[in-house]
Amino acid sequence: MELLLNYSILEKRMITTYKTKDKVLITDIMTHPALFRLTYGQGIKVKDYTVDESLEYIVAFWDHEPVGLWTLHPITNLVVDAHIAMIPKYWGTEVIQKAMEAGYKYLKEETEYTKIFTSVPSNCLHMIKFVTKWKYKACGIIKDGVIYNNQLVDLLLFETDIYNGGE
Repeated sequence: MELLLNYSILEKRMITTYKTKDKVLITDIMTHPALFRLTYGQGIKVKDYTVDESLEYIVAFWDHEPVGLWTLHPITNLVVDAHIAMIPKYWGTEVIQKAMEAGYKYLKEETEYTKIFTSVPSNCLHMIKFVTKWKYKACGIIKDGVIYNNQLVDLLLFETDIYNGGE
């Protein structure tokens, strides 16, 4: 892993972000029981998870402990489809705030992206609240676009200007 940013100190602990291809680290975060259920609640089993090598992965650490992972899939040279998996024990804490800020800082300083696009199942209210907090705006709906919690639901599409998020 290559250290990219030192961003913030919380309780004398450092938030850092790394660009990573470490399949073990990515798999450990993505198959965390709470995150895997939320992300892959469509019949995929943990043992069948494989790292998608076409994606770029940015991991956030609080000192040496992983806090979360950004998955980035370029749509164009300016637009990226980004998804965020944050370790549940940090949900609702300042650590997540600082990790998100560090992720935005990475995107601003290390990429050419100007827009972030993401999608959220319509019945995933905590993620709708989360992306709205980070200044994402609804930009579309795919009717019956995803099975989430064993229900066929709409997939809500959100976008933000990279320079509006994380501020």
